[in-house]
Amino acid sequence: MDDFFQLGFGSDYEDEDANDAAKSLRSSTRDESIFLVDFSSSMLSSSHYSDTLSAIHQTYRSKIITSEKDLLAVIFFGTQSSSSNDYSHVQLIQPLSPPGAESIRVLGNALKYKSSQFNHSNDYNLAEVFLYAQSHFKAPGKTTGTRSITVFTDNDNPHCDAKSRDMLVKRVEDLNQCNIDLSLIALGEKFNAKLFYSDVLGSDNIHNGMERIEDMMNIMKIKEYKRRSMVSVGFKIGNFCEIGVKVYKYVSKAKKPSAVKLDKDTNHEVITRTEIISQNTAQVLMPNEVQFIQKYADEEIEFSKDEIPELKKLAPTGIQLLGFRHSTCFNPRFYLKPGDFLYPDENSVRGSITLFSALLKKCLERDMFALCCITLRTSSSPRLAWLLPQKEEIDIESSQQIKPPGFQIFYLPYADELRNLSDILKDDEERRSASVKELRAAHEIAKKLKFTWNPEDICNPALQKFYAHLEAHALETDVSDLRDFTEINLQKQKKRLGESLDNFIQLVYPEGLNLKGAKPGVSQKTKEVKKEVIKLNGDELENLAKAGKLGKYTLPVLKAACDENFIKYSGRKQDVIAAIEKHYNI
Repeated sequence: MDDFFQLGFGSDYEDEDANDAAKSLRSSTRDESIFLVDFSSSMLSSSHYSDTLSAIHQTYRSKIITSEKDLLAVIFFGTQSSSSNDYSHVQLIQPLSPPGAESIRVLGNALKYKSSQFNHSNDYNLAEVFLYAQSHFKAPGKTTGTRSITVFTDNDNPHCDAKSRDMLVKRVEDLNQCNIDLSLIALGEKFNAKLFYSDVLGSDNIHNGMERIEDMMNIMKIKEYKRRSMVSVGFKIGNFCEIGVKVYKYVSKAKKPSAVKLDKDTNHEVITRTEIISQNTAQVLMPNEVQFIQKYADEEIEFSKDEIPELKKLAPTGIQLLGFRHSTCFNPRFYLKPGDFLYPDENSVRGSITLFSALLKKCLERDMFALCCITLRTSSSPRLAWLLPQKEEIDIESSQQIKPPGFQIFYLPYADELRNLSDILKDDEERRSASVKELRAAHEIAKKLKFTWNPEDICNPALQKFYAHLEAHALETDVSDLRDFTEINLQKQKKRLGESLDNFIQLVYPEGLNLKGAKPGVSQKTKEVKKEVIKLNGDELENLAKAGKLGKYTLPVLKAACDENFIKYSGRKQDVIAAIEKHYNI
């Protein structure tokens, strides 16, 4: 039964600070990546060199936004000169460091390099090049994530002699023992990996150059979050059975980074401090001198600061199973907020995976879901939720997991959070049912506008624009062109619809209706009422003035009444009313 979860999230993730869910999703580790670029004449004479540097340049630019803690480095190999006294034919273009504006400028200049910059040499040894790259990695620690070396070259057979090949094989084994990932980006259509690299690196570590470079160029500026649990709690089944589970967040709203406040004179970051001042004495109050008041009718109930947390503690943290329902009872109308994902935690309670997988298997077999009460933190209120079983999905071609096995948490509203819309949405006399022809026309439009959609392919245009302007300001460059995938391509949509839209309009809307000028929700009858101008004669105006009801009318109506009755006025509405009252001696 434990094998059911061998491709899942795993149980080697640390618990995060339960008081801050946003921080729990941010990675505390940093990845280290080194790019090795072949500085050969064949690379420089073709587009391979410029394509490679452009992809690395784009990676640096994206890393500033997506994962600013990661360390990146760029090394040229196969050069005549060397930037190191201990290693030959290597040039350190960018040392291992976090991406920044200066490193991006250096890579931008490297795009203009020619063969005369360092001159090319075929006397290099890849084993020595890998050793030089390995020497730049930091010592492994708690904050160290993945470490990788990526080689860009169009030379499919750099070493013909057996001695150099054996040295490289041994060096690759050493890198694997040090948990350093090694991959090759094969450039050129005629690149034959079987001549050399397949035996040394393995076919799984060799990638098509153009495809990988295209992926690097199309990296979206999206903040990366590591797959870490939001909180670890107990899952109670009955009164005597409890297993350990972890809660993972499915969706987290991406926000712009908060602005940092600086001193305008020193440009140093300032510290924000909040003080509570007494309204009567203007003295700063200490925390123990502050009380909180909650009004109940006309009475003020006082609470101390220590009593507030106790009031919030309604239930112990954890998940309590209440029962089961069939999937036909599922109603998406009760959607409250983005759900989370539940996965067993073997580290907290031994045997959790076995019992969790048995519960998941039976729910999937019987098409049932669980109803439970969830309290994730001591300060949070308990919430009702459905646990929707999710079956594991694996890609047949790559054997990679698409969906992990577990339960989706679907949060439910309480009775006092539901809104009754029956009075608003009830049928009125003007509403009618659609005819068969109208339904067919609407179905034709929906069929032609059907398309494949994946939210992972569409970024927030506001965030992308913000990052583009921020990057342009830091690098002192022009703002790059951005494509907004949320914009509608009206020409393409019109071409796809053809005559279907015109047919639908002719069937549904009455003849002669101007759809371009009409506003949604405003009927012709309402427009006619709005066009009517209210006119007040002398007697009506005098009676309204005596009754004090002139304030109910708009300023244009009052001005028109004054013009009609030869009353002098000026200024605002109150001045016009005063002029009318003065005219009638009121």
